[in-house]
Amino acid sequence: MKLHLCIRGRLSGIDFEKTMRVYNLCFWINSDHAYTFIPWSSPVVARIYWSGDYELYSTNCEENLVERLEWTLGFREDLSEFYELASRDPLLSEFAKLFKGWRLRSVDLWWSLVIAVCQQNASFKQGWRTLHELVKTYGKNIHVENTLILRPPTPLEILEDPEKLKKAGLGYRAETILRVAESIVTGIVKYEDISKVSVEEAESMLRKIKGVGPYTARLALMLSTRRYELPPIDRWLRRIISVVYGVDEREAEEFWVEKWGKWSALASLAVTITLDAEILSKALMRIKRREVIPNPLVKPSPLNMSGFCEE
Repeated sequence: MKLHLCIRGRLSGIDFEKTMRVYNLCFWINSDHAYTFIPWSSPVVARIYWSGDYELYSTNCEENLVERLEWTLGFREDLSEFYELASRDPLLSEFAKLFKGWRLRSVDLWWSLVIAVCQQNASFKQGWRTLHELVKTYGKNIHVENTLILRPPTPLEILEDPEKLKKAGLGYRAETILRVAESIVTGIVKYEDISKVSVEEAESMLRKIKGVGPYTARLALMLSTRRYELPPIDRWLRRIISVVYGVDEREAEEFWVEKWGKWSALASLAVTITLDAEILSKALMRIKRREVIPNPLVKPSPLNMSGFCEE
């Protein structure tokens, strides 16, 4: 598939390098720019430079591409309240200083669910290594000018060749991915529907897919709809909340929502970034030593995803 250049432009006001590097697949990251796929009915790819210069490519140069790019990057999102809260937090105060220009990069509903399923009961390295393998195993490519880059498989491509899920190391998660793909293709689950209802109703709709629990649904909603009220909290974060704030693990989620309010999910993600999503024992040791900023020597990590291409 060959995409055409639609628009060149420039944005300013956020940290494009951090926004594009954090939780991006390693083969979409380069020394001074990175690629991201813009949620749209037709394929749209943005090449974004750390300077803020960008190029938008698509098969159809439809209207509103720039607005969609800005939404995907959270360009007009006001996070001042979140960073103010973070500046007073024992875990995220340093993050608030270093990452003030960072924004969450959104993906479409399908890919958000795939990401979330890969992270089910898995460490950061396990989940994101599986995601990289999934894209490589299906081997779907697009041409962006003279550059050939891998793209995520579509739900239909997954359903047409389900055996590759096991080759990619999905294991038992393969069945959930297939059910997600079928729900998307048949229209049982639509972005238009979940974006119109409350985040609680949207979570309930996604959980009707067998294998999608609260953590998976909430992570997917954060990535695809930019709503942060419901935090994805796994055992890793639950334990960290308990240790840092002195609350019972059974009360960790209630405490977190009360503390962060409408920013609860974003705060959950920020903790994984600031602790490099290290295994629990290492994360707790870092907290004890007050090493609560990303360590550039840790690879791979949410900020250093290039490590997945170096393994």
